[in-house]
Amino acid sequence: MSVTAVQSVPTALFLEPAATERSRHRVQELLDDYRAGAWSPTALERRVAATLLTATEADGELTAGQVRAALWDGAVTMIQENHGRFASALADLVPVLDETEPTAPEVVDAAAELVAAVADLD
Repeated sequence: MSVTAVQSVPTALFLEPAATERSRHRVQELLDDYRAGAWSPTALERRVAATLLTATEADGELTAGQVRAALWDGAVTMIQENHGRFASALADLVPVLDETEPTAPEVVDAAAELVAAVADLD
């Protein structure tokens, strides 16, 4: 009778989904550039961010549907102006928000901070 060794699989070593990693990077990079004065939003980006803030007033949470609607509102202009950085950050966020159980709440929090910062400009 032979004994087969059972290999244990480390449970703490799960790779982050590519969409989450991409979103984390893009949101943080844009937020850092905004804080450093290296990027400033256009009037359209400020309006779209304000729309997102209004949509989240009830529970304070961004949803994929709200972000999709905001991107639709910005349409082509938002991806052409200002190198499309805000639109890209929002678009990368959609799959993260679509997850049934958020795996990266810190990304969503950073995105909410970015939206609030962009909307708060006069």
